[in-house]
Amino acid sequence: MRSLQLIKGGSFTLTIPKWWVDKQRLKKGSKLVLAEDGQSLKMISTSALRARKTAEIDLDKMEELQHAVYMVWTYYMQGADEIEVKSSSPITLEKKRRLRELRMDLQGIDIAKEDERSIKYVVAGEFDDITLDSVIRSMHSMALVIQQDAVKSVLNGDVEMASEVVGREPELLRIYRRAIRQIALCSMNPETAYKSGINNSRELITYAVLARDLNRSVYHSLYVARHFTRYGRPLDDSQLLEIIQKMSDAAYQMSELAVAAFLEKDMNKVFSVVKSMEKVRQLDEELNMRVLQTVKETDKAVIAMMIGRELRRVAGYAVAMADIAANRALGPKTAFEVIPQQTRS
Repeated sequence: MRSLQLIKGGSFTLTIPKWWVDKQRLKKGSKLVLAEDGQSLKMISTSALRARKTAEIDLDKMEELQHAVYMVWTYYMQGADEIEVKSSSPITLEKKRRLRELRMDLQGIDIAKEDERSIKYVVAGEFDDITLDSVIRSMHSMALVIQQDAVKSVLNGDVEMASEVVGREPELLRIYRRAIRQIALCSMNPETAYKSGINNSRELITYAVLARDLNRSVYHSLYVARHFTRYGRPLDDSQLLEIIQKMSDAAYQMSELAVAAFLEKDMNKVFSVVKSMEKVRQLDEELNMRVLQTVKETDKAVIAMMIGRELRRVAGYAVAMADIAANRALGPKTAFEVIPQQTRS
């Protein structure tokens, strides 16, 4: 606990703990950046802001190459500027090929240096003037199109279209990883946060959880297409397809409202999403009953019920996103008033 001191001229001063100065390797004259962060004041040394964040992966310690790939993805999302994969022996051509392909998995990453025993990635072209809201909108737009096209392939009995929808997964992951990286950078750099439209680091938690749930929602839409691709032929049941269409329409609208509620901090939209979940449950039960009563072919029955289950989960994630929107809308600025201790009654 430190006391605020008033100095000549009307300015205030506060001493900084020596252990923190030593830990940050600061000295007299070192520059510090001060940034308002909600009800707090964040203090960061300019040297820490300028320092490049590097990571090194030792292939000798990896049981499988995919483990190294996973670590590159993770370091990228954590905000690393440089990532180097190294080996004590020459890396095989097949492994090199997969490591080069990582450029397709991650936005803004490129290869800076490569030799027979290592490959170094750098991340360039960061997120100047790209807000987190715009990133969420981009993710959500893709999510809605994937759901719409997956269900359309089922309704039209178009297996080829369903297969094409499944192939969109890598691009979805690129956008998701990019969103998490930007959130991580916002937590470390006040300037990045400001440019991203964030002035309170508490909100970064809601963005991260929303991005995760939005990503999971799209996976269930992709599984609608996967299940239908595996079945490989039209369902040929107008009543089943009508129920699937209604479930998809309801889930689609819920997702639209949930993300709008988050971006606009609109509690009325939150309530609408939560209320709509009951309709999806009823439609899912109707679908299952229809299958049990009329469908004789086992494969067809299983696929129809699995498609219904995936759409119900899409709607469930819309409710989860609405919960996140409520947490953002009712954050400390709107829900609580900070009252000095001595004036509380």
